[in-house]
Amino acid sequence: MAGDRGLLIGEVAALTGISAGRIRHYERIGLIRLQHRDSGYRTFSDADLLLLLRIDLLRSLGLGLDSIRAALDELGDVLEQHRAVLLAERDRLDRLLTAVDAAIDGGGVESLALNHRSSTGLVGRAARPMDAEAQATFARVFAGTRVPVPAIFGQMVIPEPVVRLTEDIAGAEGVDELIDRLAALVREILAGRAVAAHWVDQQLRDPLPEPVASIVRRGAALADSPVLRHGIPAWAAAISPEAGHFVDEVGRLGARRDAVVLGVIVVPRRPGHAPFR
Repeated sequence: MAGDRGLLIGEVAALTGISAGRIRHYERIGLIRLQHRDSGYRTFSDADLLLLLRIDLLRSLGLGLDSIRAALDELGDVLEQHRAVLLAERDRLDRLLTAVDAAIDGGGVESLALNHRSSTGLVGRAARPMDAEAQATFARVFAGTRVPVPAIFGQMVIPEPVVRLTEDIAGAEGVDELIDRLAALVREILAGRAVAAHWVDQQLRDPLPEPVASIVRRGAALADSPVLRHGIPAWAAAISPEAGHFVDEVGRLGARRDAVVLGVIVVPRRPGHAPFR
């Protein structure tokens, strides 16, 4: 096809539909190696033309340049890996379509907040996928209740250290006691009966099991993370002004009692320590 003289880049671009700029880029990164005339013009053999068409075909499948480079030597393995990527992307698009359909059908932005971007629902979306067991454990806090918080709060980002701490707490011996206490507190807040001073006193007078409490203490530095310092109070205030005030008061009273406070979880700063009043 190319003959003895070889094809020039403009001719190759016209034959393949691959722009001259992209062909030059492929040469710069070493995907193709071309001959050059004394005048400096690139020349393409029939083999070069077929290689370009193969590169373009693989690119049309969505492969990146590094994967294309590998596929030129070992097509099967690379395509198997790419197939897995495409399946994951198809699943992602199916989830997006489900969320969009729910929003179109009347759910609006609230529906999108619950069904999109891996939201955990009420409190936020994890910076990485949270362990399913941990997520199910803390979901029990709100079981059987309807918390009147805009679902858009489900898009607050729970950072990786908080996700990891949540998973550690969920896996600790005695976590059921924590879940029971938080579930009872949610019901008290929704009924407008929660009193911050009583809650803090109760948690310090009858501390959580030590395996859970020790993990909470370990996460004390996270109390200043944006999601705990600002996000949770704002979320509580969206339930009611009284709920927002409750969370603020728990933080203030806990600090005064020298306790560790994460959101509304309160533990003595040291095992067996009776915080001052």
